[in-house]
Amino acid sequence: MRTTCILFFYVLNPNTHNRKYTKQLKMITIRKGKTTDAPFIASMIMQALHIEKEHNTELYQHIIEFAEREDTLYSWHRCYIATDNNVCVGLCLAYDAKDYHTRKVK
Repeated sequence: MRTTCILFFYVLNPNTHNRKYTKQLKMITIRKGKTTDAPFIASMIMQALHIEKEHNTELYQHIIEFAEREDTLYSWHRCYIATDNNVCVGLCLAYDAKDYHTRKVK
């Protein structure tokens, strides 16, 4: 039996969850992640952990480095990115649970 661990972060209501993003969502596009998405991935991970990146810039840079690699759990290639008019608004990050113990240290 295969077990999968899925983490899903998504801005459901931009007017209440993220006041900086004030326009209404019109057309959501889902695409595979790219290495250039690493800063957005890191930002969403920190948001999910309730850590402000403005006060933890060193941690933010460290998470970006992890997201840029292919051999980590939070890698860009494990993500699907939700965009609205080419602006990243959410992500789905998924990995096989059997990889957790071998990759969590990296």
